Amino acid sequence: MKVLNENIILSKEFNLNTEIEKSLEKIKNKLDIDKNDVINLLSIPRESPIVEDILNRADEVCREVTGNRGKVWAAIGIDYSSCKMNCKFCSLGDKWNNNKKSYELSEEQILSLADKFVKQGIDWLVLRTTEFFDIEKLVKYGKILNNRYGKDKDFILTANTGTDATIEAEKLKDAGFEMVYEAMRFREGDDTNFDVAEREKAMKNVISSGMILSQYLEPIGPEHTNEEIADRMEEILGIGTKVSGIMPRVAVEGTPKYKLGEIDKNRIAQITAIFRIFSKDKIEDMIIHPLTEKSLRCGANSLVVDIGAIPRDNTMYLDAWNGQDIEKSKETLLKNGFDVKVK
Repeated sequence: MKVLNENIILSKEFNLNTEIEKSLEKIKNKLDIDKNDVINLLSIPRESPIVEDILNRADEVCREVTGNRGKVWAAIGIDYSSCKMNCKFCSLGDKWNNNKKSYELSEEQILSLADKFVKQGIDWLVLRTTEFFDIEKLVKYGKILNNRYGKDKDFILTANTGTDATIEAEKLKDAGFEMVYEAMRFREGDDTNFDVAEREKAMKNVISSGMILSQYLEPIGPEHTNEEIADRMEEILGIGTKVSGIMPRVAVEGTPKYKLGEIDKNRIAQITAIFRIFSKDKIEDMIIHPLTEKSLRCGANSLVVDIGAIPRDNTMYLDAWNGQDIEKSKETLLKNGFDVKVK
């Protein structure tokens, strides 16, 4: 029997065992699943026709929970610089990033990009920074944007910044931010140099402040086991995350993780579907980024538009990364049967 990455069985000789059958029966009968079911369902070969039943059920759950609403997450990467944290999957790692220059968008550029996004009808406006960006400057931008669009704005102002800044969640809330992205990554503390306890503290501070906590399953690579994936799903739900998603790792040449490659798109869809069924109404909006369109038919309902500094590249983008702008994102959501905000 051929085994890929120690957890994905590819052999055509695969046979259902009793435990997997029990998990599939729960799917069939629209019952809640637990972490053991997640592991069982992830162990089914992604080529198996059985997986399609899981995907279809996840699509039903997604349409029910979201009210069939497709959403767009618009992220402005404010600054670019090499980072001493040297996460093994990130293009910005100082040890392997050959571009030692630093770039930062001006206030005028940030406001211009924000205005454009808001006019196009986005659902989240996200200010993303590198790890050591000055929190006082981020607070200033938050206040400016909050005053600019007012209390009646129809999007959620979001911060995606360093852990030390996120720990000061009350400052971000006072600046007008309503949601913070702070993720515990796969193999945190091993593939990264972050302190797991500090990450947990930051997330708990976001929740205790009254802001929304967002975090994805990220960055998923082909080496991550079914057990690891199930553990992260359970942790994401357990801490009180409200907006989540799936973020497959992009293989950035030169990074330590590059040689491991990227996860198969069918596997991404399988993980998305199982996460949607597992989370049910605990997570309303589930993002898929970068885009794997199949995931929009099995659990995900939201897309990301990236502009500015991108952790998957070593430059600043003043146009949408990967060509996925607001218009294309909405067209993709509509094509996959979702309703989107019209401005």
